[in-house]
Amino acid sequence: MAPLLASRLNSYLPSPATGGLQQLQRQSLLHNLRLSAHLLQLLRALEASGIPSIPFKGPVLSERLYGDAALRQSSDLDLIVRPEDLPQALATLQSLGFEREYAISPERIPALMANSFEIALTRDGIHVDLHWDVMPRFYGIPFDLHAAWLRSRRVDAAGTQVLEFSPEDHFLALALHSSKHFWAKLIWLSDLRQLIFLNPALDWDLLLERARMMRVENILTITLALLRDVLGVEPNAPAILERLSPEQDCHWRAAYEMARRNLCSPHPEIEGLRTYRFFLRARDTRSDAVRQVFRHAFTPSSSELFKSERSIPAHMHLPVHLWRLVTKFLSFLWNSL
Repeated sequence: MAPLLASRLNSYLPSPATGGLQQLQRQSLLHNLRLSAHLLQLLRALEASGIPSIPFKGPVLSERLYGDAALRQSSDLDLIVRPEDLPQALATLQSLGFEREYAISPERIPALMANSFEIALTRDGIHVDLHWDVMPRFYGIPFDLHAAWLRSRRVDAAGTQVLEFSPEDHFLALALHSSKHFWAKLIWLSDLRQLIFLNPALDWDLLLERARMMRVENILTITLALLRDVLGVEPNAPAILERLSPEQDCHWRAAYEMARRNLCSPHPEIEGLRTYRFFLRARDTRSDAVRQVFRHAFTPSSSELFKSERSIPAHMHLPVHLWRLVTKFLSFLWNSL
């Protein structure tokens, strides 16, 4: 939030008072320009290979929402490709010199796609997350990426034309990303506020309908409650306002209180076993919550699948993952004593 805060305070405070923030703003601009240059190269290479891609978050989001690449800090680049294009997209990025932390043989890609939703690559200090889904698979959230692709549109950003989700799909994707990190950063709420401001024709009823289809109505409601209570943004939709009404006795409120404390705390409030408690309260149904908890517990991470690929046989990945989970649980209990 520092660059955005500096831009808002420059007109009201003397330069000495905002010097540190202005320095962060300049650093953010330089870093985002560097990211944009790499992004442009990636987009052109993917397009030359016949692979459509959607930049997600990053410098494109800063330019599209705030009109200035310097006003939003970005740490890396996120690109979404269609699942069927992942092997070729991965080969294209590797041909440009981007490397994985650990090698992935072609025959192992299906296992990665079944257990994860992104691949991280690095070149010259630039990190790229190559996505084939919006959320990790263990969440069990059926985000219809194929339909979202069909609804996407071309817009001007990063010195070229890029694909962008429709406003409703974009809002849901950003809200889901925020929920994945328990709404820990104020800038994620600011992004959603800007998206609402720039899209006055946002179809709230359609947004709620898609959230129901994905069984993330509670996550959407928590996000909108935070927007209302923290940033003063209230949706113009009777059905959503009814869900936000204090008279409604809904189990999402416990998850909302956890998220609100997490947002206002300098230290993470939702971690360890508290994440499972949060899942149980934030999902629309108890069955979705239990399913997510079990998937989270039993899904090996990408590093467990591939970093130790040569030292651990494939049939031992799940037992090793469970053993690591048990040791984390025992460590948590020990530290709680």
